[in-house]
Amino acid sequence: MSHEVYLSLGSNLGDREANLHEAINLLQQRAGEVLRTSSFLETEPWGFQSPNRFLNAAVCLLTDLTPHQLLAVTQQIERDLGRTAKTRSRAYADRPIDIDILLYDDIQISTPELTIPHPLMHKRDFVMIPLKEVWAPYNPPAGDRGERLIVERKRKKENKRKKKREIIREKSGPTPQVSPPFTGGAGGGSLNPKLYESSSPRKRRS
Repeated sequence: MSHEVYLSLGSNLGDREANLHEAINLLQQRAGEVLRTSSFLETEPWGFQSPNRFLNAAVCLLTDLTPHQLLAVTQQIERDLGRTAKTRSRAYADRPIDIDILLYDDIQISTPELTIPHPLMHKRDFVMIPLKEVWAPYNPPAGDRGERLIVERKRKKENKRKKKREIIREKSGPTPQVSPPFTGGAGGGSLNPKLYESSSPRKRRS
């Protein structure tokens, strides 16, 4: 069974654009089919001081791997591209490549090794701006920086409730009107990002 996954990629050491392209190629070879790739976004480091700016991107991937299998693949790709250690206790540092799993279908996971959805994604413009390019359901209200994920889940639950109410209505008549789904709020701060002029076109679903 295939699963739709969204990943965040970043690089601020070496040839950043080449690092991102190679990581995307390796994801295609080892993890599944890369359906969509965002523009490359140049941003300041987040969570630590460094003179090296990042290039960031997001991809939509179709995979048969489980979340933890996918995590293992992404970490091996990071090692193959020169990353020597993962971030621990939010002690961030320069790195040739960083790959984070943001979303995996609509499931939620919380283990010592992996949390999905990514717990900090909504606070990071360098994640959300590329993600919005490739995340088909994302259509936020003005000023929203990521709460659409919450809204979509609320809507899915509400749709299930509506179906149940329709069944009840057929048997016992109309039911009282319910409140509209939660619409979420804005969050996160600006990192003054800018689009990076990449020589490679974005990949879209054919």
